[in-house]
Amino acid sequence: MLYNVITNLEKGRGINMSNKIMYNSHMKGKCISLSNVKDEAFASGSLGKGIAIEPTEGIVYAPADGTVEMIFPTKHAIAICDKNGVEILIHIGIDTVNLKGEHFELLVNEGDTVQRGQKLVKVNITKLQELGYDTTTPMIITNSDSFNDVVQNLDNKMVMPNEEVLSVITQSKEIKNTLKSQSAPTSQASFKDRTIQAFQAFGRSLMLPIATIAAVGILYGFTAALSRPQVQELLPFLDNNIVYYVLFLIRELSGQVFNLIPVLFAISIALGLAKKEKEIAAMAGFICYYVMLFSASYMLKSDFFDFGDIGLGSALGISGTIEMGAVGGMIAGILAAYLHNKYYNIQLPVAIAFFGGKRFVSIAVIICGLLLGQVLPFIWIPISSGINAVGLLIASLGNFGVFIFGALERLLIMTGLHHILNGIFRTTAAGGVYEGVEGVWNIFFGYFGTVDIEVLKPFTAFMAQGKIPYMVFGLPAAALAMYHVTPDDKKELAKPLLIAGALASFTTGITEPLEFSFLFIAPALYLWHAFMAGVSFYLMAILEVGIGNTQGGIIDLFVYGMLVPDSNWIYAVLVGVVYAGLYYAVFKWYFTKKNLVLEVSESNDATTDSKIDGDAKHQLIIQGLGGKDNIVEINNCFTRLRVDVKDVSNISEEILKQTGCAGIKITSDTHVQVIYGPQADNIASSLKMIV
Repeated sequence: MLYNVITNLEKGRGINMSNKIMYNSHMKGKCISLSNVKDEAFASGSLGKGIAIEPTEGIVYAPADGTVEMIFPTKHAIAICDKNGVEILIHIGIDTVNLKGEHFELLVNEGDTVQRGQKLVKVNITKLQELGYDTTTPMIITNSDSFNDVVQNLDNKMVMPNEEVLSVITQSKEIKNTLKSQSAPTSQASFKDRTIQAFQAFGRSLMLPIATIAAVGILYGFTAALSRPQVQELLPFLDNNIVYYVLFLIRELSGQVFNLIPVLFAISIALGLAKKEKEIAAMAGFICYYVMLFSASYMLKSDFFDFGDIGLGSALGISGTIEMGAVGGMIAGILAAYLHNKYYNIQLPVAIAFFGGKRFVSIAVIICGLLLGQVLPFIWIPISSGINAVGLLIASLGNFGVFIFGALERLLIMTGLHHILNGIFRTTAAGGVYEGVEGVWNIFFGYFGTVDIEVLKPFTAFMAQGKIPYMVFGLPAAALAMYHVTPDDKKELAKPLLIAGALASFTTGITEPLEFSFLFIAPALYLWHAFMAGVSFYLMAILEVGIGNTQGGIIDLFVYGMLVPDSNWIYAVLVGVVYAGLYYAVFKWYFTKKNLVLEVSESNDATTDSKIDGDAKHQLIIQGLGGKDNIVEINNCFTRLRVDVKDVSNISEEILKQTGCAGIKITSDTHVQVIYGPQADNIASSLKMIV
């Protein structure tokens, strides 16, 4: 059991560059060498280097400042990680796991921050000895291999808890290698990597509400379309009170979900950016958002200043507050995540210790949300006017602005930051304003089915209609071209990848599997593809097509185009047919001219997924990522794994290709994205359970 627990300890934290780190004794008693401990697991050093104490007192102390990473359920062992990344395991007695927690009293909890010399556990030493247990208590550095050495300072001597008994010598191999390659530009690159990773983490945190809203959008679209008189004339059975009731129930409920976009963002961003105790962070995100809006409304309703009526609205039952839309949710979520990461393990004085740790997070977000709400009206009212001006500027660019949006969105796919661009146009005045409602998403779903589609066409220009020609027609044709130019001996290897990618693009508008298959071997072709995406958006706008929602697959074409009178959906199909011919011809010509072959592993044949069962495939993915020890954190979006690793040089692209991935994107020295298409979410969940 001890081995299993130790292997679950987190590894790979940053290591202090100092030469020697000193650690105090963890108990009062006689300090002995590990080799003298009457347990082979400790005496052999297989668990790591360290010391042991034959205690004369039943109190365990913290040997250094750090965080309690793990407490064994039986209370007989505790794991601490200090600020230098040194992982310390204190095991109280030998075979005391059999006591199942009896005679042990915990004085700290998992996640607590502890100070050097702080009491951790009380144990009845006398009782343990009466029961025949060896009370020798080892202190192990479980990641000893990460350092040059771990040295025992005292041996066979009586020690007090404030005496230094162990030294960890740093300057590990990893640090030496880093020092050799480090230069001034490296620190700048490191800052750049951290910035990119921060934006990517932010983009990932938006995935959960976006996925929810996209699904609800399909329901809303079906019910709204089926409620229209023109559709009911074609399908007479819809003209029924019970059918009416069901349709309008689903439609109204779906509409309410769209009103929750800001609070969903607040919760999901806090959840996604939290490092630990994510459920506490999610609750903090909601609290922060609500308190912020309530505090702002209180200021706006006061007689201190005249703010006017511009930029005001209501949310969560709070009337007369600032109307920030999704931006408000983003601000609250980021603030809640910051406060959570800073204070979730804070330790307060004994008199108020109950309010420490996770409980303090709620206190912090209430205070900070209240203060932020008091200030925001002075900031947001002018900003609201500025955003309106940006919306007018975009509108002044007319259809050229639509072209820029379409091309830029495709270019940002490779960075994973396209979600942020979409969010700006979908939920703020940059996408347009109608009857006081901001953002193309909010406008479309707020008025779809209640106003004529002609009114909504200026806003659908930034939605699914611009994607349909290249998602439903163009990219599947490109997949066919890539298959035709693939050498005969490799066609069977390429077929499953291309079919899966084409189907994902055609049905759901998920394009990454196909796009990443040619992005790295034909970047110029990808630039052409981005340009054609912009042209597609432009053409749909000038042809006055009116197809809403966000995905761009055949489902959107049917629900929001074919079922909606006067949507001009036929133009999307006609342009799409032309796109199919262009994409096929250009891809076939370019691949042939450049003598390009789709990168597919020899072992990634059509039966790869059937030959490798789920567990074996997941183990192979972990192996391709450099093993468990190389993995820091696993996340995902709709189509790709987003993995933070210690060192990307440990990653094997050949092994990852054997697992059926569509592409691999290394974005920094510590981050990689692996494209799996719609199955990415299930793969990520399985990997998290294994790791």
